[in-house]
Amino acid sequence: RLEVQACPACPPQARHHIGPDARDLGLFNFNNRILVSHDLLDEYTSAYTLSEMPFTAWTQGVSRRYTTYGSPHPFMSDDTFRSVWFTFVSLQDYSCPGDCPLCGPSPAHTIWDGVTLAFHQKHLLPSLTPPTLSLPDTISRAEVRHLSHQQCIPEK
Repeated sequence: RLEVQACPACPPQARHHIGPDARDLGLFNFNNRILVSHDLLDEYTSAYTLSEMPFTAWTQGVSRRYTTYGSPHPFMSDDTFRSVWFTFVSLQDYSCPGDCPLCGPSPAHTIWDGVTLAFHQKHLLPSLTPPTLSLPDTISRAEVRHLSHQQCIPEK
């Protein structure tokens, strides 16, 4: 159990509580009920950014490790882990000193692979179309041709 105290800024009837900040211990306090190690959350972040690792597959892998090593407690559900992870990353500082040497921190054009992020099937609506779909008001650029093995070479 975590030791908590009533929030001094909230009205007593709200029953909001303040829990410990355990970051010095390498722990993330999620909702004063669940503590998760930063190492575990960073492990998923690493898997997520290196491949298209879905939450479900990753949590099943961790759950199997819990079972293999005889943990008396099961690993949290996919939904709980997803909430914990998104809360954790919303608090992280991901500022990057690796700005483009030519464009700076805000380039006019960016390229996204579209693999890393996904959404639940319930959000697949008939109005959703791929970004490559040509519509009647799409600009036609007949002169543009794809060159295989094309790369951007920075000026020196």
